[in-house]
Amino acid sequence: DNMRFSIKEGGISQVKTEMLVIPIFEDDKSAEGIPQGDIKHKITDIIRSGDFNGEKNQAFLFHSNTDAKRVLLVGLGKKKEFSIDIFRDAVISSAKAARSKNYTDYVFYLSENYDLPLDTLARAFTEYSQMCFFKYDRFKTKNGESNKKELEQFSLLLDKSTIQIKNEANKGLILGEANLLTRELANTPSNELTPTMFADI
Repeated sequence: DNMRFSIKEGGISQVKTEMLVIPIFEDDKSAEGIPQGDIKHKITDIIRSGDFNGEKNQAFLFHSNTDAKRVLLVGLGKKKEFSIDIFRDAVISSAKAARSKNYTDYVFYLSENYDLPLDTLARAFTEYSQMCFFKYDRFKTKNGESNKKELEQFSLLLDKSTIQIKNEANKGLILGEANLLTRELANTPSNELTPTMFADI
């Protein structure tokens, strides 16, 4: 599958997507770092109601009246305990949600409300997202699946991007693609992948 990746800049209310992912810290009652607008008001209402509080691995999906059809809130736990591993779990759960719902695209919002560098997070996002896209179906018949929508694009939304962020995101893409190739080779029967063919890769 040729999965496309892009970096978008600008506000969350202008982004057009089937699903906008917004990570939230547990101790963030006012959705700090989320730009003002309808989506922020909705998020603070949801937090106030107790339906979502940003606990680690928590998720909450709601429909939006903006260009983003749906918004998925993912919990990051307490800000002081935040780590790259917690971010990785949020990235993976978002990618799995988009795939399981058969959305054609999703956008992950990366605010500036983190203690880790944004370029490090951008690299982790592209690398770990791709690990969820692996699907070994070379020998599966396609009966009844022709009308099923497939995930085609995943994007990172930033208030402002930099060359460094773009470069690190690209490094993550390369690492993710290498991981996918390794998995594909591991799943290919030896009669399909001879030593000579393997040497040519």
